[in-house]
Amino acid sequence: MEKTECYGVDLDGTLAEYYGWKGETHIGKPIPKMMAKVKGWIAEGIRIVIFTARADNPDNIEAIDEWLEEQGIGELDITNIKTPDISRIYDDRAIQVKRNDGEILGDESLMIEWTAEKPVDKLNEIYNR
Repeated sequence: MEKTECYGVDLDGTLAEYYGWKGETHIGKPIPKMMAKVKGWIAEGIRIVIFTARADNPDNIEAIDEWLEEQGIGELDITNIKTPDISRIYDDRAIQVKRNDGEILGDESLMIEWTAEKPVDKLNEIYNR
């Protein structure tokens, strides 16, 4: 039996807009580019797991499930645990490191340092250089 490919996709700031914490049940508007990618992957038969820190509280799962259903992608697994079956992770906070080497791949200066106070100002600062 062939193993199904599996991608982990972060919620806040990756699949849904995020401009600071507004409570467990508040999830931002869908991000069209990423939503299209996720729907395309699902159509290709790739298993998608929502990989979010929100999943550390089981009470948050219902709100995430409802939001996913509203977007037409309900029934996805939701976790905050990186499991061996997840072959890729899409996340707005990740920096890729070369396996078994430690070399940082890509431009580390593009990494957004999130602060609780002003994440939008930080985004503007980075992208308006």
